[in-house]
Amino acid sequence: MLEHRISCFCFFLILFGGLQLGTDADAAKIKPSVQAKQSKEQLFFPYNWCLAFKIVSISPHTSYDFHGDNAEFDVKVKVEHVLRDSTNTTEAASYKEGRAVYETAVRNGDEVTFCLSKHSNTDLKRYIESLQGKTQVWAFSTWSKFNNDKRLHFDFDERYEPFHGRSFSAKKLADLTAALTSKPSSALEANLPIERYLKARWTISRIREFCHKENRLIRYVPHPDPSGIRDNGSWYQGILYSTPTVGQVFWSADTVNGIPISYGLVAKYKSDVWQLESENFDLKASFTDADVLKKRIYDTLELGFEQSHKAHARPPRTEKERSMAVLYSSTPLAMPSSWREFVIETNPKTRKAVALDCKTSAGKLRVILDSNKDITSVLVDGKPDTEWTVSLAMARREISRLYHN
Repeated sequence: MLEHRISCFCFFLILFGGLQLGTDADAAKIKPSVQAKQSKEQLFFPYNWCLAFKIVSISPHTSYDFHGDNAEFDVKVKVEHVLRDSTNTTEAASYKEGRAVYETAVRNGDEVTFCLSKHSNTDLKRYIESLQGKTQVWAFSTWSKFNNDKRLHFDFDERYEPFHGRSFSAKKLADLTAALTSKPSSALEANLPIERYLKARWTISRIREFCHKENRLIRYVPHPDPSGIRDNGSWYQGILYSTPTVGQVFWSADTVNGIPISYGLVAKYKSDVWQLESENFDLKASFTDADVLKKRIYDTLELGFEQSHKAHARPPRTEKERSMAVLYSSTPLAMPSSWREFVIETNPKTRKAVALDCKTSAGKLRVILDSNKDITSVLVDGKPDTEWTVSLAMARREISRLYHN
């Protein structure tokens, strides 16, 4: 998993003379010859914001800015240095009465609000309070270049700290700012680090492990569309693999102001389609063989949840539900908050996965697997869950109808 981080990490090592990095970097494994080679390539830094700041205050998130706003806390910060600003563009953020509307840039000394969501079990309030008075440097990506009056929405777990726990001079910040303004000179130059990142996460064997009949895509349009590559200036795209064993694997990377910030990865084998991922880039994230299994099981459960959801959906009843465009089934299913929270149980003799466990708001969810690692039953607090049984059956019928097998 080291390879996709090398370009970015080596750049920091060279530019800042061996400055200590965060715990995710294993500097001892980066050889000087690799540093020299990688440093000549385009800096792969897939975040459209990078700010040095100090925290002013933290409060519960109460103002919902758009549908799907799931932030938990509003963290007011005072910006000390803008290393990368997503508003630094000639593109209009929107149009009003036929006139182009441009964002107000974030500048040194501005107060900005981070609207933070999270998936982990981190005590976010306590962690943020522990940072007060200390200069932080966070890189992150927002879903749009429109920052809604300097309220920046992003996932706390996906932030990247290139100078974790370190102090730095104004000159070093200025040098990095200059480097972060450079952009790829060609599509080929842009594609190379993206494909290196994706191949490190998704090997051929992992794709074969993920692509089972019961998690084929049925609930939304794949991203990207596997029907073919299309020219468009707002994203990068390509074919990651084309082999007899996995078919074709298509990718596209969405950009903000020319910076790749998120990607979609789709596998197509004959008429079957799987959405491998649709995520933000995350330089600090690890991805293992166990994660592939966890994600496949989670996606299978989610397909069942969506089918039950469609059958029993009701209109939103509260202002928060309306603002977030939330629809619940009449008897909500117990969904895990993230596939990363699954714990795999293996047979001590064969070492094969036999079950996955996850704590949910409704109790302990347990997924029983057969020898092919497909789901045979779902338990909640040790008892068979009828709703899960019905919802998975609904999903399997829909998959069979769409794929005819």
